[in-house]
Amino acid sequence: MTREVPTNLFLMNHEVCAVSIMKPGEKMVSAEIFSTDEGKRFELFPDTPRYIAAGDCLPMFSTAFRAGEKYAYYWNVVPVKGDAYLITAQFTLSTDSAEHLSVSDTSIR
Repeated sequence: MTREVPTNLFLMNHEVCAVSIMKPGEKMVSAEIFSTDEGKRFELFPDTPRYIAAGDCLPMFSTAFRAGEKYAYYWNVVPVKGDAYLITAQFTLSTDSAEHLSVSDTSIR
């Protein structure tokens, strides 16, 4: 089974940011995106792997987030040495009575 490593989440300019924990030399080759509204979606880019510096936001692939929905992201990362692993984020979005957006991290740690 592929090792899963949860990452931290926050909102920045009303957008969800899942924080990269990638190390130099690692390559992201795909992502799986799940939502209660849209189901499952895959993003594959094996010919053009990506490196997202630690601390930067991981790509969300233009997901149209909606309050009240549940989301799960799995970014597939290939390290310089060793087995591939998944950076994970599971969360829900909500709004309060003043329409302020908030994110709730539902990842199992």
